[in-house]
Amino acid sequence: PVVTVLMATFNDAAFLPEAARSILAQTFAEFEFLIIDDASTDETSRYLGNVQDPRVRVIRNDSNQGLTRSLKRGVELARGKYIARLDADDSALPGRLEQQIHFMEKHPEVAILGGACLLVDEAGKPFAIQRQPENDLTIRWTSLLTNPFVHSTVMLRRHALREHGLNYNEAFDTSQDYDLWTRLLRGRVSRGKDVNDKSSTQNSSLRERSETNFQDPDCNRNR
Repeated sequence: PVVTVLMATFNDAAFLPEAARSILAQTFAEFEFLIIDDASTDETSRYLGNVQDPRVRVIRNDSNQGLTRSLKRGVELARGKYIARLDADDSALPGRLEQQIHFMEKHPEVAILGGACLLVDEAGKPFAIQRQPENDLTIRWTSLLTNPFVHSTVMLRRHALREHGLNYNEAFDTSQDYDLWTRLLRGRVSRGKDVNDKSSTQNSSLRERSETNFQDPDCNRNR
């Protein structure tokens, strides 16, 4: 597959169907949907067992390992050239993968691509857009104080992780994404305009080298 969509889930049966549908309805079809079921005790396993799509690959942990270890396992098992993250309580706009892959193919210097995120309430009503910093310097300064990327909008170039021996760090129960991004801050960073995940505007990217501007993706965060 060109891209692995990586999701780790634990007792997310209430949200998982919508998230899964948003991936299976993507305009770009050459993906594997790798779902790490972290020993869920609700209806998650039953739902996943009924999904009839050869692109869906479910790995079930024997015992609850937590989000970080589950994501780390997913990165190790991913087969795609790219890894796109999505949380079980989020959903992606239909063109997310197509747009992100198009950008990554045009910009081989980009190691990580992220975007803005449309925040919606429990009724699905939008109430805010979480915007990202816009350029190399701003992203670097932002990373000193807070996470410069929305985790569920991110697409990673897998070889960049393998080349530097990087993965999610089990020492972090939370902010495991922030830790990984800061370790990837060895190259140039930049941000572009455009979205495709339920309504966002602006995107951010972390580059291995070079600093050209770009245009691309995002996410939809359920609150």
